[in-house]
Amino acid sequence: MIFSALINNITLIISLSILYRFIVRRWKYGSRTGQAISGFLFGAVAVVGMMNPLIISPGLIFDGRSIIISIAGFIGGWITALIAALMGIIYRTWLGGPGGIMGVSVIASSAAIGIAYHYIRRRSPHVIAPLHLIGFGIIVHTCMLALTMTLPSDMKYKVLSNIAIPVILIYPLGTLLVGIVLLELESRIRTEDALRESEEKYRMIIENIEDGYHEVDIKGNFTFVNESICKMIGYEREELLGMNNRPYADKENARKVYQTYKQVYLTGKPVKNFECQIIRKDGVRRDVEVSISLIRDSEGQPTGFRGIARDITDRRRAEEEKRILEERLQHADKMEAIGTLAGGIAHDFNNLLMGIQGYASLTLLDLDPSDPHYERLKRIEEQVQSGADLTKQLLGFARGGRYEVKPADMNDILEKSSAMFGRTKKEISIHRKYGKDLCTVEVDRGQMEQAFMNLYVNAWQAMPGGGEIYLETENVLFDNVQAISYSVTPGKYVKISITDTGTGMDEKTRERIFDPFFTTKKMGRGTGLGLATVYGIIKGHKGMITVYSEPGHGTTFNIYLPASEKEVVKEKTATGTIARGTETILLVDDEKMVLEVSRKLLEFLGYRVYTAGSGQEAIAVYMEKR
Repeated sequence: MIFSALINNITLIISLSILYRFIVRRWKYGSRTGQAISGFLFGAVAVVGMMNPLIISPGLIFDGRSIIISIAGFIGGWITALIAALMGIIYRTWLGGPGGIMGVSVIASSAAIGIAYHYIRRRSPHVIAPLHLIGFGIIVHTCMLALTMTLPSDMKYKVLSNIAIPVILIYPLGTLLVGIVLLELESRIRTEDALRESEEKYRMIIENIEDGYHEVDIKGNFTFVNESICKMIGYEREELLGMNNRPYADKENARKVYQTYKQVYLTGKPVKNFECQIIRKDGVRRDVEVSISLIRDSEGQPTGFRGIARDITDRRRAEEEKRILEERLQHADKMEAIGTLAGGIAHDFNNLLMGIQGYASLTLLDLDPSDPHYERLKRIEEQVQSGADLTKQLLGFARGGRYEVKPADMNDILEKSSAMFGRTKKEISIHRKYGKDLCTVEVDRGQMEQAFMNLYVNAWQAMPGGGEIYLETENVLFDNVQAISYSVTPGKYVKISITDTGTGMDEKTRERIFDPFFTTKKMGRGTGLGLATVYGIIKGHKGMITVYSEPGHGTTFNIYLPASEKEVVKEKTATGTIARGTETILLVDDEKMVLEVSRKLLEFLGYRVYTAGSGQEAIAVYMEKR
């Protein structure tokens, strides 16, 4: 009969497991609220069991409450056991009868043993093993049999003899059954909760990383995207899900992405940091770096791909700016070294030319113009002058050309130099666009005119059939970033643009145009010093020159010169007469030949001349002759 009663309570056990699962899912497992509601559930099941008991005699019933109440304590702890026990005690008290005291005592003892085992289970998880659960059931129901001693004396031995063996044999098995069902349920819930927390943690990490995380199916359609990749591509999450790469990649980059996914699919190996370009929804192109790996199902079959994308546009821009700066610094160092060498050569060569010029001039002074040697010496002077012009360009490139720096108006210098050039080259049309209120610049006017003339000539040579030259000036302001990129100091600058409609240059030529002696012209048609001189003069004035050119699209030179707050100094015209006199001159030069020629020329002009080969010697001569 006891076994039959347990069979009747299987429905209650199933209902208990279903409702318990709902409770622990609805309220967090282990929470006080969940424990309390579980207590009401266990208590209700115990009461229902007492409504369908095994009746031994009037007022003396047996049912599965000891199993339910003890498991309530074992699984749920003291809150669950206490609530379930109180509900059972209240109902059993209401039923009354000679077995009332025993019934209440069994409920209380079952709850107490269950609670004790609950805390033992926390410290020793092995007690959930089947043998331990049977042992737990035996202890609960041995205590139950012992409580038959609370029955009236005429009933206790009779009841004990009838139920002792069935209770010891069957009730622990019922405890094992209910315990295994609920412990399995508890284990599954714990696993699901841990998995849910892990997934939530994973999702939070994915959503909060700065890199764009995405998953796509085998066809390349998005199945998951985080917020970062939405911002990166410029689409909403709902727009991206189900989308492939065609809307945000051109044909070349779409092909690159396809090949990368194909490689990952065929090899099963991830690809790290491959670069491509995406097109945002607003049309802006961005450079990205992507790492791709394969997603497999539980059977190891590929189901899609996961990837992490990083926007490297700013890094690429910084690297490009760094590369440009390094190239400019290297170019500046190279030009500095070449300029130093060229300056030394030009200085020594100029001294030689000065000696030749001086002796030729002295000889001419002693010859009659009708002398057959007179004309030959004049030709020598002309050749010396050509050599002097060449050294002047070398000195200009070597930044030694700032002989007389004065505040000047660049509009005026451009106007006069371009007008003089235009008169000799009628096939060239010159267009001028001068900036209003143009800032003053401190320059050597003669050197700037030479630089502009060299640029005009360069433009003319690039337009053999004639063409257009456009001149433009304006004020500009360089902040720290712009100044660094142009290798100049921040502040106000005057920008001069000279543009032609000539043949233009390729990149290889453009990189070398400021190198001295580099020329694309035929032998005998250029020295290769014109643009090198321009570069040297502009750098000597603490300015910057850049060039933009493409084959067939002409060339533009942009010159930037530091602005000045000083007023323009009007140019004075030289008289062109030779000053003669009788004064005394102390002449100092470390070149003996230059010193000798200069002395003779000055003496010819009527001056008394003392010479010295160094500063110390000059002081000594001055102290002696004063």
